[in-house]
Amino acid sequence: MSKYSWIFILVLALAWLAFLFVGDHGLPKLMAINDELSTLKDKNRLIEDNISQTKGKIYSLSNDKFTLERRAREELGLVKQGELVYIFPEEGKAQ
Repeated sequence: MSKYSWIFILVLALAWLAFLFVGDHGLPKLMAINDELSTLKDKNRLIEDNISQTKGKIYSLSNDKFTLERRAREELGLVKQGELVYIFPEEGKAQ
């Protein structure tokens, strides 16, 4: 190969390296995209866990009478027919 061929190849390689490290679509951009992808995957995993927990709650409320009864008692204050409900005064409050 002639001297000019080697110079041309060297200049071409340097231009390619400059584009790789400095260009808009170079390594810095690729690293930023990979970081963003990792963050989105973590968020996606959290959302999938939340969906799984919500499906479990829905299943329990739909199919488990004990869970449904417990939630009705705790959240709505419901009682069964014939049960006695005792209401105790809060501490520090005068009657």
